[in-house]
Amino acid sequence: MTAIGTPPFTYVWQRSDDAGLNWIEVGTASTFTTSATVFANDNNDRYRVIVSNIGGDTTSAIARLTVTQNAIAPTITTHPANVAVQAPTTATFSVAVAGTAPFTYQWERSNDGGINYTAIGVTTASYTTAATVAGDNNARFRVVVSNSAGSVTSTAAILNVTTAPPPVTPGTKRFSAGNGFSVAVNAQGVPYRWGARLDEGPPVAADRAPTVLNGINSVQSVSAGSSSSVALVRTDGTVWAMGYRGSIDCNFGSFMTTPTQIPGATNITAASMGSSHTLLLKSDGTVMAFGCNNTGELGRAGITPSASAIPVTGLSSIVAVAAGARFSLALDSNGLVYSWGGGTLGDGSDITGSRFTPTVIANLTNITAIAAGQDFALALRSDGSVWAWGQNSNGKLGDGTMTRRNSPVATLLTSNITAIAADSEYAIALRNDGIVMSWGINETGQLGSGSSSPGFRVQPLEVVGLTNVTAISAGGPIGHALVQRSDGSIWSWGDNFAGQLGDNTTTFRTAPVQVLNLNLN
Repeated sequence: MTAIGTPPFTYVWQRSDDAGLNWIEVGTASTFTTSATVFANDNNDRYRVIVSNIGGDTTSAIARLTVTQNAIAPTITTHPANVAVQAPTTATFSVAVAGTAPFTYQWERSNDGGINYTAIGVTTASYTTAATVAGDNNARFRVVVSNSAGSVTSTAAILNVTTAPPPVTPGTKRFSAGNGFSVAVNAQGVPYRWGARLDEGPPVAADRAPTVLNGINSVQSVSAGSSSSVALVRTDGTVWAMGYRGSIDCNFGSFMTTPTQIPGATNITAASMGSSHTLLLKSDGTVMAFGCNNTGELGRAGITPSASAIPVTGLSSIVAVAAGARFSLALDSNGLVYSWGGGTLGDGSDITGSRFTPTVIANLTNITAIAAGQDFALALRSDGSVWAWGQNSNGKLGDGTMTRRNSPVATLLTSNITAIAADSEYAIALRNDGIVMSWGINETGQLGSGSSSPGFRVQPLEVVGLTNVTAISAGGPIGHALVQRSDGSIWSWGDNFAGQLGDNTTTFRTAPVQVLNLNLN
């Protein structure tokens, strides 16, 4: 500042940190020099000076100090995180940085495990992929962040892409529990078996974990019988069977040692194998059957068995079938259930009755799923409640009693159930929160309660330590259960005399264990 007038002059320099509202004295020379400036403290400060002499004083105009800062190189405060999606869902990766803006971003991708990276042209702090495909699995993504002071590269994030299993036709089963053995089919149509052998061969240690069932491929659905036999439905609509012939063509005492095509079965989408007969659901909503016919379970008069698939007359718009020991069930698209055969018909007749013609079960409406045990049956209504009829030994009807029911009665499961499965002496149900309920006999841990005591239970309770279940199966005269979790893994519990639990042991399990080396996703 330069002043004119009569010397001598005195000077009082002032500074304001609040845009001129308040001022403080900072110097008394004609020139004022600040200390080393700091952007955060000094930028936009105001300065003025009051000059005085013998004749008076005057105040200068205000000068403003602008302080710029040196650019700080970027540092990454949040690196991109691994992402898991199911195709074709997109995936998003993001980065957070500190330093002096503005920043530039360059995202890069590696398809060889991080050896080489290629720029992908995305220049924002977040990157969202296109719809993912199986080929995107294990791709790596990183981002280079730059400003005028330098650049930094993030760590790489891994994209995990799973593919949904192929659409499942209503009524089909990807896995099934049988008499001392288990079967399953993976997403590629490859069938697996473990436990008791289906070719009458002596058991070996390898049977205690899943092995490929040779002699057949392109399988879409499986059903294990309560005897040592299995029905397999291929994607071409044909049906193949192997194991104990008493459950296949009513030829007791011998085995089919390799998968054998069932004559007459075409355009089949699902099968349900009982103890001595099998029901087949056709793509047009009609039903066929083969095996024994001692009580009319094939839907025709007499007791003549059939090794070929024959039509069950009087049925249309069927969406599911279920075969028991001597009886058969079918569910139509209107929510009505038909029964025929012997005993467990749900029509009010006693357990010894039989009928050759499918007949609607009265007072049973809005049904969405059916299950047949040895001598009892379950039905799931659209409101999530479960109904049951038949023999009630060990409380397997789940109505809180052990009273035989010749007509359907409400169980203690009144809501929130999405799937049901029945075995010889126990049953399980899947709740809409992914929890499994069980009831009935418990001699080898069939209830999955963590204990084989008590020996039975008449009310449904939760299976311990099991969440995120999406599908269930129960089977075998002694009994074990299989379930699939949302991650594709299979879990099992109950009897394990032949290694049917697939955990590489023959120890029965009172709580679920994971089936080894098998994923159905």
